[in-house]
Amino acid sequence: KPWCGEPRLDLLTKDYITPNELFYVRNHLAVPDIDPAEYVLVVKGKGIKKHKFTLEDLKTKFPKHEVTTTLQCAGNRREDMHGDHKIFIAPHWVVGAMSTAKWGGVKMRDVLKYCGMDVDAMALGESRPENIKHLQFEGYDTDETGLAYGG
Repeated sequence: KPWCGEPRLDLLTKDYITPNELFYVRNHLAVPDIDPAEYVLVVKGKGIKKHKFTLEDLKTKFPKHEVTTTLQCAGNRREDMHGDHKIFIAPHWVVGAMSTAKWGGVKMRDVLKYCGMDVDAMALGESRPENIKHLQFEGYDTDETGLAYGG
């Protein structure tokens, strides 16, 4: 089953950085059990060479970048909508579906450049490939039909 939870507000406001055990959780599907040794990131699409990266590849081929940021679930304060509005959507978030952390990992930009995309020219406006409109991400979590949740 999907896992959803938020910390109590008094715990959430103790520190600027939210401790991992208090970070809010919102999953749309069941949480997959992923063995880091078997993880693979597949990058493919028009205008780039298809590559498969292991977790070790991502850690060793690209520089690690860190950013501190706050995330908030779009459903935060949904509980406020249950008064006269009679909206019945789970989960019933109160105000704790937000957390701040230092995130680390590789930049997708670096991965796409490695795969052959001219990200520098695109960033400078010198190249506007007509066949590239967006990136689509699909997670390891799947629904009962086997479809991946994408963002």
